[in-house]
Amino acid sequence: MSRLVKSYLGFYVVMLVVVLVWGAPLLFPTLAYTFTQAEVRFLEELGELRVLADRNFPPFTYVREGEAVGYEIDLMRELERVLMIPVVVEQDTWLEVRARLMQGDAHVVSGMRITPERRMLYQFTDPYLYTLHAVITRRESPTSDLEVLRGLPIAAQAGSATAERLVGEDHRIVPKATPAEAFAALARGEVEAWVEQLWVARYIISAKDLPFYTIAPLAGTQGEYALALWGQADPQLRRVLNKALYRLHRHGVMEEINSRWFGPAVARVEHHEDRLRQALFLFLGAGTLGVGLVVSNAYLQRRVETQTRALRLSNTALARQHKRMQDMLINTARAFGVAIEVKDIYTGGHSHRVAGVAYFIAKQLGLTERQMFELCLGSLMHDIGKVGVPEAILNKNGDLTPDEYEYVKQHPRLGHEILRSVEGYEAVRDIVLYHHERWDGQTTGQYPGYPGLRRGSAIPLGARIVAVADAFDAMTSERPYRRARSVSEAVAIIQAEAGGQFNPTVVATLIGAEAELAATEPNRWPAILKDLTYKLRV
Repeated sequence: MSRLVKSYLGFYVVMLVVVLVWGAPLLFPTLAYTFTQAEVRFLEELGELRVLADRNFPPFTYVREGEAVGYEIDLMRELERVLMIPVVVEQDTWLEVRARLMQGDAHVVSGMRITPERRMLYQFTDPYLYTLHAVITRRESPTSDLEVLRGLPIAAQAGSATAERLVGEDHRIVPKATPAEAFAALARGEVEAWVEQLWVARYIISAKDLPFYTIAPLAGTQGEYALALWGQADPQLRRVLNKALYRLHRHGVMEEINSRWFGPAVARVEHHEDRLRQALFLFLGAGTLGVGLVVSNAYLQRRVETQTRALRLSNTALARQHKRMQDMLINTARAFGVAIEVKDIYTGGHSHRVAGVAYFIAKQLGLTERQMFELCLGSLMHDIGKVGVPEAILNKNGDLTPDEYEYVKQHPRLGHEILRSVEGYEAVRDIVLYHHERWDGQTTGQYPGYPGLRRGSAIPLGARIVAVADAFDAMTSERPYRRARSVSEAVAIIQAEAGGQFNPTVVATLIGAEAELAATEPNRWPAILKDLTYKLRV
C-alpha cells in the first residue's frame, strides 16, 4: 500500500473518530431527544404542564360543540404522551392568554408567532410551524394592496402579530377581540379590509362558504410559530419541550398533524439538528466514497501489476477487466452525485393512499400480482419528478402563473429521467411519465393533459389507473381551505369525466369498488401495501 493511501486512510480514521464523538447525538437522533435523569426528575417535580390557548383562533385552537379542538390541541395531546405528565389546556381570549402567562397562571402558551418584540418578553421553543399573513377584502373592493389601503380602517385581532405589524407601519387599525369579530366588521362594511393569519382567514371564510371575499397572502410575512414561555421561566422547561417537539418531528407525528389540518403541501420546519445531520452524513458519505475509491484503485493497481508479472499471456484480458472495474467506480461516483443533488421534499400519506386506491382498482381488473406490484411502485413514485420543481412554486399560496404551471408540468418527464437507469421496471417509468395524460388527448383547458404524448388506449393501463386514484385522493383529502369530499362525491365527479379526463373502464371499476373504499380507514393503506409486498417476496 502506497504512502499516499496510508496517509489518506489515517486522516480519514482520525476525522471519523472526531465526527462520531462530537456528532453522536446528530447521527443517532434518539440521543438528541432522550430525556436525561435530571430532566425526568424535573418533569416529576413539575407534576403537570399548564397550557393557555386562544379559544377563538380556528383552525389552530377553538371551541366546537363545547370541546377544545384544533391543531394546537392535537399537538398538546401528543406532548402529553411524550412528557408522560398531564398537559392541562385552558382556553381564554387572546389578550387574557398573554396577560395570564405573564402573571404565572400557566407554564406555556400553545402557539405564538415569533417576532423580535416578543422575544424581549417571552422565551420560545424551537419553531414547529411557519405562518403567513393575508389581507382579506370584499370581492368588489378595488384593491387588496396595503399601501393603497393606508389611512383606511383595517380590522385585526387585538394583540395579534398581524395587528402589531400594521401598527408599526402606521396603518389605521380597528382592533377586534377575535378573528370572527374582525370578519364580521368587514362583512358589515365597517372596515375596508381585514388582516389575519392566512389559514385562520381561509378557515373562517370557507366554513361559512362565502365566495364574496378575496384572500391575498402578504409577501414577506412568513414567520416562525412556536410554544411561548414567560421570559423568566425556568430554561430547563424550554429544553425539555424542545426535546419533546424534536421527538415528535423525528417520529413523523408533526408531519401527520400538519397534513391533517393544513394538507401535505405545508412548508416543513427544518430543525437545526436535521441540517447538521445532513452535513455530517454528506461528509461521511463523501469520505467513505473517497476511501473506497482510493483503496479500490490501489487494490486494482496491485492486482493488475501482480497478474501482469505472473501471467503475461493474459495481459489483454486483465486490462479489459481493469477498465470495466474503473468504469463501475466512475458510474458509482456519478450515482452518488445524483443522489446528493436530488433532494426529496414531497413526503406524507398521499402516495400511500394513491397506491392503496390503485391496488383496489387493480384487483377488480384482474391484474397479476407482478403487475399490481409494479403499479404500487409507480403509484408511490408517481410524483418523484417534483423534486426538480422549485419549492417556492410547490408551496405557493395562490394561483400559479402560466410559467410556474409549465414548471409543474415538467415533473412527469423529470421523474421518468430519474428512473431511466432502473432496469427491468419499464412499466413503473411509464406510470410516472403518463399519469397526467387525458383519455381524450386534450392538452388545453382547465385540466389539460401533459406531457401530451399519448391518448386513449395508447396510455399504459397502470398510468390510467394512477390518474384516477390520484384524483380520488386529492378530492377526499382534507385541505385548510376546504373540507374533504366524501367518497361518493369524489366518485360522482370522476364518473362525470369518464371518457374525457379518465378511462371509462377504470372509472367503472372505481365505482364498483366504492363501498370497499368507503369502508377502508386511511391508515390501513400502508398495511395493505406491506401485505402485497410480503406475498410477492420482493
